[in-house]
Amino acid sequence: MCIALLNLTKYSEYNDNIHMDISLNIVDAVNNYNKSNTQWENRKFKLCIGLNEHKDNMILDINRRLNIVGYGINMAFRIMNLGP
Repeated sequence: MCIALLNLTKYSEYNDNIHMDISLNIVDAVNNYNKSNTQWENRKFKLCIGLNEHKDNMILDINRRLNIVGYGINMAFRIMNLGP
């Protein structure tokens, strides 16, 4: 899954590390879910997160859906793949 943060210029004065805060909130939520799920071991989630702060492009893909392309999304994918 990719989470792209759009139009952050109006929020940047409040939080310079919003991408890190969102990632940590996701990690906490997944960990809480995994801890509460004691009955079904196969329903626990493993999580890899790749972060990159870069300006990418939003385009219409071949199916006429909005999509994100560019160096940042590729670098975040590479970072994520370095995990276990």
